[in-house]
Amino acid sequence: MEYVNIPGTRERTSRLVFGCEQLGGQDWGRIDMTEMLRAVDAAVDHGINMFDTADVYGLGESERRLGSALRRHRAKTLIMTKGGVRWSTCENRARARTRLDISASYLRAAVHDSLRRIQRDCIDTYLLHWPGDDHQIRDAVGELSRLQDEGKLRYIGLSNCSDRQIGVATQVNAIAAAASEHCLVGPRVPANVLRRGREGRLGVLAYAALGRGLLAGTYSRDSEFPKDDRRHRLATARPKWFGEALRVAGLVTPIAARMGRTTAQVVLRWALDTPGVSCVICGMRSSSQLMEDLGATGWNLERTEWEELEGLAGGTWRTAPARRVFRTGQPGAVENA
Repeated sequence: MEYVNIPGTRERTSRLVFGCEQLGGQDWGRIDMTEMLRAVDAAVDHGINMFDTADVYGLGESERRLGSALRRHRAKTLIMTKGGVRWSTCENRARARTRLDISASYLRAAVHDSLRRIQRDCIDTYLLHWPGDDHQIRDAVGELSRLQDEGKLRYIGLSNCSDRQIGVATQVNAIAAAASEHCLVGPRVPANVLRRGREGRLGVLAYAALGRGLLAGTYSRDSEFPKDDRRHRLATARPKWFGEALRVAGLVTPIAARMGRTTAQVVLRWALDTPGVSCVICGMRSSSQLMEDLGATGWNLERTEWEELEGLAGGTWRTAPARRVFRTGQPGAVENA
């Protein structure tokens, strides 16, 4: 396993981070929870020490299951969770109603609820899942700073944010990490956020590198997702983006074969080798997926190989549809990592 020291922290963090959204058991089709929990155990055995979740994943279930699964690994694992999305369930609705809420009172309650679910006294890294306007960010980071002073949080970060929003947050407190989508055929980490990573001022965490599985080389144009799988409704599953992901995956496959790697391993390596990226968050449903993803570590792309991959999408990611679905105070669907 490769490790990195996140700037401003004392942590030696695995560059592959185990993404635990699917551990919530919702919105990803059928999940074999027993097998996924085996993968969590195996990940620790293979050197992964950072696990990423959020309170809204499975409406608390991901945190609960992760906390239980890591109880015996407490001394050698780090948990990163996210908050700031309030949810409510309704009769006759299969999915929860959600809204952005990063008010001080809600965040304080959310942090204490997350601590209870993960069965720890302190959260290693806590991210604002979706930042709001400048005033909201300042108030939210101020409250997280108080929770940090109380020993409830070790480090603070932002998710799905711009460089300007990071700048606003750093006026209040040090920001250790920022998580952003980073995909060959989807949105990328903002350039100025990557610059902070290259300059050693921020830990940059890339997620969705595999396009929620579409770049793993395992799907075809005949593939369909069930209605209880979020990919059934997200923009990446619509014909234009689905077709583009399959096109790019098809171009990566012979490159990977030339390297003696799988398509997924090469795509993950592209993300890991992106200058400024500290870690890559990977959702892993099984031990077999874990073992394949581990094959993305311990080697590097040549610069020419990285540039070849970088050019495959032809810039289409710049026009990928925005995926933020929250408006402050209004209900929406949980569709974002």
